[in-house]
Amino acid sequence: MASDRHLPGLLAHLVAIAIAWGGVTWAWTRPDSLTLLLLLALLFAALIGSLLRFLGRHDRDLLRFVEAVGHGDLSQRFGPGPVAEALDRATVRLRDERQVAGEDVRFQRALIEKTPVPLITVDAEGVVKLLNQAARGLFRDGDGQQIATLTGAGSPLALACDPATGRLGRTLLSFDTRAGHHRAIVTITDVIRPQAPVRLVAIAPIGGELDAAEVAAQADLVRVLTHEIMNSMTPITSLARSAATLMGRIATPDDHVRDARRAIDIVADRAEGLLGFVASYRRYATLPMIARRRFDAAAWAQSVVALFREASFGRSVEVELAVRPEGLDLHADPELLLQAVLNLLKNAAEAGADRVTLEIEGTNDRVAILVQDNGPGIADDVRADMFLPFFTSKPTGTGIGLSLARQVAVAHGGAISALDAPGKGAILRLELWRD
Repeated sequence: MASDRHLPGLLAHLVAIAIAWGGVTWAWTRPDSLTLLLLLALLFAALIGSLLRFLGRHDRDLLRFVEAVGHGDLSQRFGPGPVAEALDRATVRLRDERQVAGEDVRFQRALIEKTPVPLITVDAEGVVKLLNQAARGLFRDGDGQQIATLTGAGSPLALACDPATGRLGRTLLSFDTRAGHHRAIVTITDVIRPQAPVRLVAIAPIGGELDAAEVAAQADLVRVLTHEIMNSMTPITSLARSAATLMGRIATPDDHVRDARRAIDIVADRAEGLLGFVASYRRYATLPMIARRRFDAAAWAQSVVALFREASFGRSVEVELAVRPEGLDLHADPELLLQAVLNLLKNAAEAGADRVTLEIEGTNDRVAILVQDNGPGIADDVRADMFLPFFTSKPTGTGIGLSLARQVAVAHGGAISALDAPGKGAILRLELWRD
């Protein structure tokens, strides 16, 4: 121990001082020893000074050590001596422990940053702090803003994060952000901090999983219905055509026979039309197979716009194109994606828009394809059903275009959503992962 090694030096000083003091006392009693008395007094004074320096050096080392620790400077060295060596060892240990603690903190921060679930904190004032990359992707530049600003005042997520209205635990919520519409399992817990308590919110998006399950269920339903309809209508069509043919062979038909033949012809025609209608919709029951490859986003987008302008529904629509950043590439099935985006552009044109913007934005992990129009916008009673198969709000619509676009997005592991455009119109947003 440093104190054990410090003790011999202290004892040596005390013994030397005691001997010197004894010599001074002895010389004081000898009138003829004035010179010896002065020498012994000087020696005594020197020993006292040495003792003070001995003690003071350790006090200074201790003071330097305390100041260094207080300022976080663990690079100090304290020179020779038992106390100085002990302080050096303490400094090295503190430095090693700080390094280990720093590595642990960096590792934990990296874990939080790379966690695929968006993590945020919301304080008592409703101010949001985005804790990781997934949260920044969900809320964009929302760090330091009010939760009500990011998701809309009175939104389910804003109410859930409010200590006055929300409850702790897990909840399935739907909410909108600038990135689109989301469905997520939201887990909320309170965290006590020295400054003030906050709510820790984990947002696990499950919209893609729900979309995939919903699309698969719809496809299964369509497959069963079309199969049953085809099985029933095929013999009806055949029998109607046969009956019409047999009635046509009657040599002298009367009015009743002619009326019956016309009725049978109508039945046969409608049955054949229904068969064709069902056959055209059977393709919805076949989920698209994705053949991914990398391709240049700008060149691909230009080909989409060119095809749209050549189509009858796109000739009177002004189209603007924007691709960011420059040199962006996509990893997807270019043909299926082209068909999906053409359907989005066609929907905008058929809704009455005369100006459409096709915009492709790429980030580190996602690509968003946005079709914005200046049409009448999306009615609230239509928004929830517009991507369902066979649903349409247009007199001549088939209800297949948007549902197929949704199928393509889901098959790529992405999602599609509908938003209101600033001022007027609508935005259809198709979002894909980069890889």
